[in-house]
Amino acid sequence: MRSETVERRRTLTLPFHSIKASVLRVTVNGAEDQEDVVLIGEANVLDQIQTRVEGSTLLLGPAPGSSFSTNERLEIRLSHSRLEAIQASAGATVQVDSFHGGRLTLQAVSGARITVEGQAAAVVAKAESGGTVNIGHLSSSNVQSQTVSGGRVIA
Repeated sequence: MRSETVERRRTLTLPFHSIKASVLRVTVNGAEDQEDVVLIGEANVLDQIQTRVEGSTLLLGPAPGSSFSTNERLEIRLSHSRLEAIQASAGATVQVDSFHGGRLTLQAVSGARITVEGQAAAVVAKAESGGTVNIGHLSSSNVQSQTVSGGRVIA
């Protein structure tokens, strides 16, 4: 039985400087900070999605031990202006708009895709196992990139 698509807000109480996303579509507004994240998807599936801070990393993806299938895209929207790193795996898609910051480290693996637009002082981009990092619209005077096993970095 299919559940209806809903939107839920969750408040983050701990600071974070990096994102680790798995499976989901994540959209980040890099121009401002907000404590809330918005989850969009089937109601019964959203209960199984974690949005928690561990150390200084925001973990976004299926909760440990969860199992679900969905016909709808799972999406998380958030605003954060002080990101330093993004890791995406298992087909996750992370889109960062209006990024303006210092050093940014990006890693996409296992079919994941990261796209960042804006300006960074330095960028380290790594793509492997079919992952893609697109920094074609990210202005930076210092870019380092590495690809492994079918990964792709677009600069």
